[in-house]
Amino acid sequence: MKLSSTSLCVHATTFLAVLALTASLAEAQRARPKRLPRYELHVIEPFQPGATATSSAASVNDLGQVTGYSTAPGERAYLWSLATGAVDLGERPSALVSGGRDVNLFGAVAGSSGTATLWTGVGSMIPIAAPPGTYAPFAFGLNDVGRVVGHASVSSNLTAAWVWDPLQGTRDLRNLGVPGAATATAINESNQIVGQRLIGNYKAYRFDLDTGTLTDLGTLGGPTSEALGINDLGDVVGSARNANYNTRPFLWTQAGGMQDLGSLGGQPYDFGKATSIDSSGRVVGFSSTGTESHAFLWDAVHGMRDLNALVDELGTFRLITANRIGNTGWIVGDGRESAPGSLPRAYVLRPR
Repeated sequence: MKLSSTSLCVHATTFLAVLALTASLAEAQRARPKRLPRYELHVIEPFQPGATATSSAASVNDLGQVTGYSTAPGERAYLWSLATGAVDLGERPSALVSGGRDVNLFGAVAGSSGTATLWTGVGSMIPIAAPPGTYAPFAFGLNDVGRVVGHASVSSNLTAAWVWDPLQGTRDLRNLGVPGAATATAINESNQIVGQRLIGNYKAYRFDLDTGTLTDLGTLGGPTSEALGINDLGDVVGSARNANYNTRPFLWTQAGGMQDLGSLGGQPYDFGKATSIDSSGRVVGFSSTGTESHAFLWDAVHGMRDLNALVDELGTFRLITANRIGNTGWIVGDGRESAPGSLPRAYVLRPR
């Protein structure tokens, strides 16, 4: 894919303008009084109703655009906004399922449709090839300059992490300075990538693509960890085993190392994961309550809070996971009605 100097210039100008707007919005968020926010709920229904119909929300950008998948009846990638609702992005020929995993400020979506795919518009798809020696690539993360990260299979039980951009194509992270790189789950605007690498056990890492600097993030005293999200300051969230082999949500910072964020169940043995962090340090994820998992919001002032308690007019809907938080406060994830047998539905929380 060849880009002209004119298109690159226009893209760069637009990119800088949007970054300036986002920085301003994020600064306004940080300047607000430290109080618990309130949210309004929007549920994304499946494209076609049915006894097995589901929907899921994976990511939201700072403008409130959401991506994930919705059954129609097969899984289909979508882009949602308040103005348009869920719009089917289309799928590649012979794709059995499609799904969006990340959306950037320009509304581009990274995900999978038969292979790793970058949607630049409805029906406009760029296939992403697997690195040499691998197959079946999946895309998970995307930044605003269009760089995509993901993983591909090496064998039936081993994967390799990769990074892609339109100029250099797909590159295996194992060849760029991340020995044992198995997954790449997210990338920020500074081209820092996070995921897992296999070094005896699977451990979380952060890799600076521009400088080649690799940082192992450690664990909470147990054997394994995984990094799931990163903000533009380089702070990382994910999950790690503790000394009792229980999976706990963590926040890692350069200054403080890895911190256990706690649980909603009040017990040290509850299962939980932190999935996303914004530029002001707010973290979302999910944690066991003792009977089921609930979505949480964590910040340094209030600690971990059940997101269900922060939503106005929630009714009988329950927020089970929180998968992404944007710098302007939008949160997305998956939930369901409280009635037994209810199937998952994507939700969007708009800050009031």
